[in-house]
Amino acid sequence: MGWYTHLSVIMPCDDNDIVAKIAKESLPLLDKEFGSREADWYLEELSKRSGSNPGPKGGLSLWGMVSNHADGEAFCKTLIPFWDKVISEEGGPLYFESVNVFYEEEQSEATIVFEIRRKGREMDGEIEIINHGCMPFQFHQM
Repeated sequence: MGWYTHLSVIMPCDDNDIVAKIAKESLPLLDKEFGSREADWYLEELSKRSGSNPGPKGGLSLWGMVSNHADGEAFCKTLIPFWDKVISEEGGPLYFESVNVFYEEEQSEATIVFEIRRKGREMDGEIEIINHGCMPFQFHQM
């Protein structure tokens, strides 16, 4: 039996070419211990992107999917090598910016947000994943 989960990733990204290169380099580095197939799919998709994301104050990279039995926390943890490389690189999120991962399980009526950022918002800070818990909205994924 299926158990639908909704995953969405939003991050500052001006230049897809730079982020695509980092995604390709990060694919073999993923920690398979957490077993997130969705993390592989995310990086595979990012690695195919090119061009810029225009915006008056910068661009955004958006990605999402409805999956089966996905684990939002495992998704975020599996991608730590990617987050560590992409947050600070020119074209992706700067060291003081965040990546937001929205996660909602079927019939939960609750969307959880994980914030991925550099600890202390310092350029050399390690990557931290903050679970902000349930947000006051939901995607109504069934």
